[in-house]
Amino acid sequence: MTPSPSSTATPGCVFNVYLKTNPDGTLAFGDVTVKKSVTLPLMVKNNEPVGSLDLTSSIMGGNANDFSVTGGNCRTINRLKPGHTCSYQVTFKPKGKVLGAVNTNLQITGTFRQGVCPAGDVQSVLVNLAGFVNAASQ
Repeated sequence: MTPSPSSTATPGCVFNVYLKTNPDGTLAFGDVTVKKSVTLPLMVKNNEPVGSLDLTSSIMGGNANDFSVTGGNCRTINRLKPGHTCSYQVTFKPKGKVLGAVNTNLQITGTFRQGVCPAGDVQSVLVNLAGFVNAASQ
């Protein structure tokens, strides 16, 4: 959508990816023994200048059963305001079905609220969740 002159303000709806994560790209858990766990924070920032985003997250693909979102204020806030950040706590707890390198994706989706670019449009970012599963000691 391109802004146009009118009697009411129209948001500047130029396509851009406004959701950013830190770390960006891959959340690396390192080596983890079967049935042990490691939890890491993942920061999310809304760089959209005027619109708030309703956030959802989903773990999908690959070794999704070894990873979970176990906390963080991104799960409990009503919406992520422009320029604000929140965090997810992501846990890697290998079940032992696969030894060695494992990975999956965490998709974070932000949906615009009413009155912005238009309501229902989404921003989405993928974060690769990666770790290495070690066998349990006997």
